[in-house]
Amino acid sequence: SMNATSRQPFIRQWAALTSRYGRNLIRDRKTMAVLIGQVPVMAVLIAFLFPGDLLALPDEEPGKSAQFVFILVTASIWLGLITSCREIASEREIVVRELSVGIRLDAYLAAKVAILFVLSAVQIGLLTGIALSLQPTHGSASTTLQLYLVLLATAWASVSLGLAISTLAKSVDQATSFVPLVLIPQLFFAGAIIPVAKMSAVTKAIAALVFARWSFAE
Repeated sequence: SMNATSRQPFIRQWAALTSRYGRNLIRDRKTMAVLIGQVPVMAVLIAFLFPGDLLALPDEEPGKSAQFVFILVTASIWLGLITSCREIASEREIVVRELSVGIRLDAYLAAKVAILFVLSAVQIGLLTGIALSLQPTHGSASTTLQLYLVLLATAWASVSLGLAISTLAKSVDQATSFVPLVLIPQLFFAGAIIPVAKMSAVTKAIAALVFARWSFAE
């Protein structure tokens, strides 16, 4: 009943919703193939854009090393957005119905976040692992771990933004159409195309709000 459901504590609803969402996502093999399969392709293409041993001797071509990292940041943002932007928009009728019978909105959103964050961890692991296997770094394992964590934090921020888009969008098509509008400012104001030091005061203020700027700076 509605009253019984609404009295369930957050953690119980969250666990049940997370389990259901995780099972449904794993069963959707076509979607999983796209979400996971695109990552190795992206990683290989990014690595092959640059000459070999790019990161082994980074001081020789610092500009290209920065470009390599910036493209990895951009790929992480793309993965987070494209993975999450359709989630809520595609289930709007189901969400409304479930909320009407006592499902907690915070538990529903937290379940989405939990599964998408795990999925992002796998995607970024593949992206980082493959890209750096083709472009090995000159540093230790801690350097690779640091890059992975920065890219993962970037993807998680992007997932959160994608869920916000999905909440506001009235349809899946509309949610998808918002992605370029969100992605482009991340590219322009990250500080890779135009250094932040050379930006105007207004542009610097915008850049300070763009999470790609902080990811690239790290």
